[in-house]
Amino acid sequence: MNFRITTTLFLLILVLFTASCNKTPDEEKLPFDELTLNALNRGDLRFAITRIDSLMRAHPANNYLKYFYGTILVNHGSEKVFDLIDTLKSSGDTVYSGLLELHIDVMIGDRSAKEKLERKLKEFPSNNELKLLEWIVRLDNGEFEYAENTLNEIRELTPLKYLPLLAMYYHSYDRDYKTALKYLSMLRNETIYKKEKDFNRLSFLQNRTIHYGFDSSFTVKYEQCGAQPGMPFITENGITLKMGFDTGTNGYNFTIHRKSLGDSLKGTQLYNIEKGIQYNYMKEPVDVIGKLVDFKTPRIDNFLVEYFDGGLSIADGVFSPLLFNAAITINSKDEIVMIHNKESLEKYINGLKQGEYTTVPYKVRKGWMFIPCEVKGKKVEMIIETGSRDVNLNALAVKRLGIETYEGSLKWRGEDYPVTKLDTEIKIGNFTYTVAGGLKSKFVLGNLGCGLACAGDIGPDFIRNYIFTIDPFNRQIILEKL
Repeated sequence: MNFRITTTLFLLILVLFTASCNKTPDEEKLPFDELTLNALNRGDLRFAITRIDSLMRAHPANNYLKYFYGTILVNHGSEKVFDLIDTLKSSGDTVYSGLLELHIDVMIGDRSAKEKLERKLKEFPSNNELKLLEWIVRLDNGEFEYAENTLNEIRELTPLKYLPLLAMYYHSYDRDYKTALKYLSMLRNETIYKKEKDFNRLSFLQNRTIHYGFDSSFTVKYEQCGAQPGMPFITENGITLKMGFDTGTNGYNFTIHRKSLGDSLKGTQLYNIEKGIQYNYMKEPVDVIGKLVDFKTPRIDNFLVEYFDGGLSIADGVFSPLLFNAAITINSKDEIVMIHNKESLEKYINGLKQGEYTTVPYKVRKGWMFIPCEVKGKKVEMIIETGSRDVNLNALAVKRLGIETYEGSLKWRGEDYPVTKLDTEIKIGNFTYTVAGGLKSKFVLGNLGCGLACAGDIGPDFIRNYIFTIDPFNRQIILEKL
C-alpha cells in the first residue's frame, strides 16, 4: 500500500515538473512596460534588448520571455541565440527551444521549415510569434495581396510593429517604385527606420518602371571586371562603359563609380542626392547623380544611370542584370554575353543537351536573387552574389547545419585578416560544387531584420565554373557545364 502511494506521488510530481518545464505559449506573458513596448514597436532594438535583459534577470522562470528575445536575435542573424537555446534545454524546456530552432530554419531558408511551421501552428494556435512568422513566409512566397490585406491584423498581434512594415517595404520594391515608396513612408513615420538614401531615390523614381525590355536578341563581348563577370555598354555619343554584373546590388541600380565619367555622358539630369549612395568598399556615403542616358549598344533610350565618386578600379561601374526584362547568358569560356528575348531563349534552351545542364528556380527580394541549394543534406536558400568571393555561409547556417570550421587568414587590400573558414559541398540543381576554403560570415544577407534571409552567398568563383544564364521569363537559373 505504501509502495503504491509512494509511486502515485512520484508520478504526480513528475507530471507537475514536466508541465512546468514545458509550458505552452498560452501560459506565460511578456512583462513589458510602456517604454519597452514603445521601443519594440518602433524598432529601437538596441534599447529594447537592454530592457529585456533586465526583465529576464527579474523573471528567470519566464521561458516565453527568453523565447521572444531569441526571435529578435534570429531576425538579426546573431549566433547568441544558440546559447539561449542551450539555456532553455538545460532547464528542461522542449517547447520554446524547439520553436527557436524553427525560427532559425526559416531564417536560413530551410525548405522543410514551412511544413514544420504549419505543424507548430496547429500545436500552438495562439502563439503570436508563430503567426507573424507564417505571415512573413507567405509574403516571401509571393502572397503579396494577402500580406497587404492582413497587415493591420498582424501588426496588432506583435510588439514588433515595425517588422511587418519593413517586410512589406522589402517585397514591394520588386513590384514597383510607387508601392515601395508607400511602405517606406509608413516605415519612416512610425519607426526609427528612416532609410534616407532609399527615400530620396524613390521620391524621384516613383513614376518610372523598374525593368527595361529588348525587342531583339544580340551578343556582346564578355568583360572581366576583377572577380566579377561584365559586359560593355556604348552610349549614343560613343563612350564605352565597362560594367560588372552585380546580382547583389539591391534596388536595381546601374551605377558608374567615377563622377567625371558620369559627367561626360550626354543626357538629362534627374536628381543629385546628397550622401545618397554607399557600397561596401566605401567608408562613407557620397552624393549621387541620376541621369537619363541613351545607349546604342545595347539599344536603350532614357536609361537611368547613377554616378558618383566611389574609387572602383576594376570597372567603370556595376549593374543589376535584373534591370532588364531579358535573359542573360554569361559565357566566360567563349568570352561572350548573350541577351535573349523570350523566343530566342526558348531556342537556346531547346538546343541544350540533356545531362549537360541543370536548372534551379530563383526568387527576388529587393533586387537580390536567391536560389535553393542542398548543404549537408538540407535544402536552404543562398544568394547569388557576383560581388562576393567564392562561398560564404553565415553563422546561423554553419551552426544549424553542423558544418565544421577552422581558423585561417584572408588577404584584403594588401593585409592579412583572420577569418573562419570551412570546406563543404553544395548541390545546385543536379550539379555538385566543392567549396574549399569558404568563409563563415557574421553578416546575414537578405531581408535582415524581418526574419527572412538565407544560409549564405555564392560568389563569382562559382559562376566562372559554368555557362550561367539568368532566365526571368521562367524565374530560373540555367547552369551549363563548360
